[in-house]
Amino acid sequence: MKKIGGGLLVGSVIVISFTGIWKIIVKAGTTIAEKNKLVDKYKLYFCLNNKWISLKESNKRLSRYFVENQIKSIAVYGLGDVGLNLCDEIMKDGIEVKYAFDGNLIRYESLIPIKRLEDEVEEVDAVVVTIPDEFEAIKNNIGVKFSCPIISIDDIVYSV
Repeated sequence: MKKIGGGLLVGSVIVISFTGIWKIIVKAGTTIAEKNKLVDKYKLYFCLNNKWISLKESNKRLSRYFVENQIKSIAVYGLGDVGLNLCDEIMKDGIEVKYAFDGNLIRYESLIPIKRLEDEVEEVDAVVVTIPDEFEAIKNNIGVKFSCPIISIDDIVYSV
């Protein structure tokens, strides 16, 4: 009887230990996957900004893309650093940014009208998504709202 009770105790400890170890392994795997996703995101942004700086050093401007594609007015999806830099550069060259979509940056409303996806919006020649790592999901989400092209900032920067 003592051997059975001791065996159950040892068995229970082993099962609990393996369960705990398994949970740690699963959580570590998720954490590693999340960190790898962030690393990929930051690599994408680094390469994008590096290319953009290279263009600036060669006196090439992103407005060239819009002129060549006969795009005179745009909406911008995402007013983080990339979106604000895009707006700043192209507005100086006469490309009209009619409005932007950004849930986090209401403070820029005075520069560019901020819209929600539910709002009625003016027609534009293109929508530029400035969140490259989420482009496909955003394009799928807003595609039904717009009849104009939805363009990734990557496509613009890498084609100038």
